[in-house]
Amino acid sequence: MVFAVLGSYVGYSPAFSLVATFAAVDDNALTGPRKFGLTGPIGSGKTTVARVFEVLNVPVYYADDQARRLMVEDPAVRRRVRQVVGPSAYDAEGNLDRAAIARIIFHDPDKRKMLETIVHKAVFDDFLRWAGRQQTPYVLMEAALIFESEAKERIPLDAVIYVDAPPELRHRRLQKARGYSMDEIQRREAAQWPEKVKAQRADFIIHNDEKNSIIAQVWRLHQTFSQKIDS
Repeated sequence: MVFAVLGSYVGYSPAFSLVATFAAVDDNALTGPRKFGLTGPIGSGKTTVARVFEVLNVPVYYADDQARRLMVEDPAVRRRVRQVVGPSAYDAEGNLDRAAIARIIFHDPDKRKMLETIVHKAVFDDFLRWAGRQQTPYVLMEAALIFESEAKERIPLDAVIYVDAPPELRHRRLQKARGYSMDEIQRREAAQWPEKVKAQRADFIIHNDEKNSIIAQVWRLHQTFSQKIDS
């Protein structure tokens, strides 16, 4: 999936090698603050966790939102999306037509892989430029598909935080907050890697299970990251 830009329209496939040229990433972006990923399954509350970090003045880059922005506002990205998907990728007003894109790439795996590579590359470069402008010890990238997009290795990220929550609790949240049916929830979950695999690959885990305080867990991580930087 192209981050979460297309919602549940299509599933995720592994990254596809495609040379894409976008704006250069300056040297400051390759150094600057340390970079951590924040991810978790749908309904886990990773955005809530991100907001807690923001209260501590930690800048957070919301990758899914920025992917949508780049696909509309970045001329290079728009041009390449049109090259891969065709003119139907955008409507008459120039807005991203997610349903039209999904219909096309669902039936053409090669186009789907090329589109993923274009958007992932653009988001990674944009994140690095954004991170290079921050004046804090570390920053976060919040994204649903950090592992699937190989963001940790390709950016690279210093570490990844995984927000975990019991399936029953996640499903209840999604049904109440978003009105999702179980079929919709299962379809969206199927588009991501298994939770167990992600948890095993994570460097840190935050338990958002309504038993453990996420504020306390975030505070401990914040202190850990700051101590490592100051030492």
